[in-house]
Amino acid sequence: MTVQHLLTRPCTIRYWAPGPADTHNDPTDSWSEVDTVCVFQMRGRQESADQGELSITTWMVTFSPDETRPRAADELVVDGETYQFRGDAWPARDLRGQLHHYEATVNRAEAQDPEAPPLLTVTAVSPATIRLAGGTLTITGTKFTSTEAQGAGTAQVYFHDMTHGSYYYADSYSITSDNQMTATWDWSAPQSGPIASDVGDMMDLTVSSQQAQPGFTYTYRNVVTVVS
Repeated sequence: MTVQHLLTRPCTIRYWAPGPADTHNDPTDSWSEVDTVCVFQMRGRQESADQGELSITTWMVTFSPDETRPRAADELVVDGETYQFRGDAWPARDLRGQLHHYEATVNRAEAQDPEAPPLLTVTAVSPATIRLAGGTLTITGTKFTSTEAQGAGTAQVYFHDMTHGSYYYADSYSITSDNQMTATWDWSAPQSGPIASDVGDMMDLTVSSQQAQPGFTYTYRNVVTVVS
């Protein structure tokens, strides 16, 4: 199954190359830009130790296998903001060894906004196991209602199988309050990924707004285990 239908976030990859020498015989930079789409997910935020008003956000990006592989010197532009690649993008392959997609990590240093809304969080998921046939989970956290508003009426709720690399989006979800939602999954086939999940696989749960605004994406690691 391809990853193409998950690539919905417009972005621009800026590919760097050495340019011609300037009038002082110093090297220059040459940039070429490619407009494309990607999956863009926040992975964390860190305050700079020596500059309290500066924070560094880290994002995971997924690209089509048809793209030219981004390298460490390249840049990514999303919503007019520029992000730096942390090393070369790495190729993710399926069980047949064929290229399935590219994944990369990017960073952006930004000034903190003291008036920014509190971060969305996920603090608990119940039950801690889910059957291969699917089921309904109760997700507890904070700022779910704000996430709905930020996402213009639609949030993203999905699992990522860390064993097989498959993605499962919720068939339906309901935000019952600012700190609780319920979501239902059908596990019969992944929406994307090289292979379906199996008993014993661990899942990461991600909740985010459609706008993927900083502070409104949260990933809860190894949250549930698949059982028969």
